[in-house]
Amino acid sequence: MRKVINKIYVSFKNYIKENYKYIIFIIFFSVFCFYNTGYSIYRPGGIINSSIRVSGDNLYKSKGSFNMAYISMTKGRLPFYLLAKIIPSWELIKNEQLTINDLETIEEARKRERLYYEESMTSAMYVALKKANQDFEVESENFYILFKTPENDSVLEVGDEILSYDGIEFTSTDNFIKYINSKKDGYVIKIKYKETNGKIKETTSTIYEKDDRLLVGLSIIKLLNIKSNHNIEIKSKSSESGPSGGFITALSIYDALTKEDLTRGKKIVGTGTINYDGEVGEIGSVNQKLDAAVKKHADIFLCPKNNYDEVNLYAKEKKYDIIIKSIANFDEAILYLNSLED
Repeated sequence: MRKVINKIYVSFKNYIKENYKYIIFIIFFSVFCFYNTGYSIYRPGGIINSSIRVSGDNLYKSKGSFNMAYISMTKGRLPFYLLAKIIPSWELIKNEQLTINDLETIEEARKRERLYYEESMTSAMYVALKKANQDFEVESENFYILFKTPENDSVLEVGDEILSYDGIEFTSTDNFIKYINSKKDGYVIKIKYKETNGKIKETTSTIYEKDDRLLVGLSIIKLLNIKSNHNIEIKSKSSESGPSGGFITALSIYDALTKEDLTRGKKIVGTGTINYDGEVGEIGSVNQKLDAAVKKHADIFLCPKNNYDEVNLYAKEKKYDIIIKSIANFDEAILYLNSLED
């Protein structure tokens, strides 16, 4: 047995001697390629035809299309980090800027961005159905953990659904806040919740006082389950995240619900959040999204009012030949699109 071990050792030693340069190269190459710089990279992505993502019963089709602009996010491995230093359209973002606090992981941040995406889809459907004067029903309101502060002592995680607190059904964030304010510093709330795997569990969370306020250290997001006669569904990929596609999705749904062609046969690209009141909100990386719209030969780029100055200046610097329209709310977008000529 000892002779066999010695023989293996000698063979291994000889292999190292004969191939040490190659081995050193592989080690350095691996370190170079996989070294984590602590950054993520935003790159110009493309556009997604939102019009064909909307399906349902008795919907109309238009000659043109509504498209959401998106950006791609890459982990900041060393090779990509170095490329981002020389490619103007690549944006370096510190990973700590993507998380709420030092305790939150990038994975939790991604879960939160997915929740923002899902909220944007439900708000888009709500706004479009309401504007199109369609009958619909909010069958349920569901409440999920968006993030928690370091002071929160529960085992709740991002994405968990809150079902009740102290035996009281969770029906609104406002009611939950009022309940917290009716208690005292140090009071322990019992919370029933559902994990992302469907398991129902219970935990406790201690109320604490900070800046003369009673808090529990939880941020909660509301998602609606909407039912209409059109049975509308919005196709998406599990990798999609963030709220910036809400506005253009609302336009896509509205266009499908109404007989008149809102696109006027044009390729319209847009970006922006949308809330249940129809207000179009500011987004990040708007210049990269304009890049994508121009690259895909869009006729019009719709952007939030608060992003207009930045993206308009960028378009002039790049000498882009595209119509850029500032939008503050959904009604304004409909009025503008109805004013277009075929």
